[in-house]
Amino acid sequence: IIKSNYKQKIESAAEEPRVLCIVQDTTSAKTINERLTLNLPASTPVNKLYEDVAHKAGYVNGTFYLTWANTGAMAPLDQASEMSLVLSGFEAGKRNFLQLTDKDGEQPQITSDESGTADSSGVDDSSQGRFIGPLPRDGTVGCSSDYSSPSYSYSSILNKSETGYVGLVNQAMTCYLNSLLQTLFMTPEFRNALYNWEFEESEEDPVISIPYQLKRLFVLLQTSKKRAIETTDVTRSFGWDSSEAWQQHDVQELCRVMFDALEQKWKQTEQADLINQLYQGKLKDYVRCLECGYESWRIDTYLDIPLVIRPFGASQAFGSVVRPAVMMIFCSCCSIAD
Repeated sequence: IIKSNYKQKIESAAEEPRVLCIVQDTTSAKTINERLTLNLPASTPVNKLYEDVAHKAGYVNGTFYLTWANTGAMAPLDQASEMSLVLSGFEAGKRNFLQLTDKDGEQPQITSDESGTADSSGVDDSSQGRFIGPLPRDGTVGCSSDYSSPSYSYSSILNKSETGYVGLVNQAMTCYLNSLLQTLFMTPEFRNALYNWEFEESEEDPVISIPYQLKRLFVLLQTSKKRAIETTDVTRSFGWDSSEAWQQHDVQELCRVMFDALEQKWKQTEQADLINQLYQGKLKDYVRCLECGYESWRIDTYLDIPLVIRPFGASQAFGSVVRPAVMMIFCSCCSIAD
C-alpha cells in the first residue's frame, strides 16, 4: 500500500501544471546575457523558487532579489513568502520572465567551496540541491524515496547517478542536441582527438569557439560529480541567444556545423581526416538489368543517413534504405525495356 501511494504521488506531481521561469542575471556585465531556466510545479512556494535560483546561479540565498521583467513593477518578490507561484502571479504553461538583481545595492554573494561552488555550467556540486526540471515519473535512478509533496524535493538529486555517467540539462527544446553530444562523447576516438587538440587563445575567443566549448563539455561529462550539466556555453558558441533553445533545430544540420568547425581547426594536424575516418560511409547506387545483367553504378559518400524510425523501428527503417526496388526502364545494352 505504501508503494502504491508513493507511485500515486509521483504520478500526481508529474501531471501537475508546470511554471516555466526564465531568470536574467542583471547583477554584472558578465552575467547580463545569461538566462537561468527553471521548470517548476505550479504549487512551488516563492521561497523555494529563491532557493532553486540560488542553487542554479551559484549564489548564497538571501543575497539577491527576484523581480518581474518588462512589467514596470520594481518591487521584488517576497523571499519569505510560502504562497504558491500561481497564486503569486505566475502563469502555468507559459514563460514567466524574471530578473535577478542586487540586494540593497550589494552584489549577490557567491557560494563558497564548502557550500558547493558553482561553475559556469550553472548548477552547483552540492549534494543538498533540489531537483530543477520535469519531475521523474517513477522511482528509478535519480528519484529517491524521500518524496515530499509541498516542495517536490529529492535528496542527492544533483549527485552523479548510480550508472556513473553524467547527463545534460535540457535548456528548453534541446533534447536533440543532448542526444548528439552524448553520442559524440561516447565515441572514444572522437573524444580523445578533441582532448589532444590544443586551443590557441591568441587566435580565437574561447566563448565563440565550438571546438573549445565541446572539449570543455566533454571534460565535464567525464569528471563532474553532478548528475547533469548545462550546455549553454556550447550553444552560445553556436551564436545562439536564449530564444534559440526554444526552437527545434535540425540535428543533421547541427552535426554538420560542428563537424565543419572541427575540420577547420584540425587542418594540418594528425586529426585532419578523423571525421571521415570515424563517420564517413560509402553507398553504392546501382541499376541492374534483369534480362542481360548489365549494371551501371556510382559510389556516394555520406556522414549520416536520415531514417524514419517511427512506427517502423530502426532495423526496418534502415532496411528500407538499402532494399532494391524494381523499376521499368530502358536498358541501353540489350535494348529491352526492363
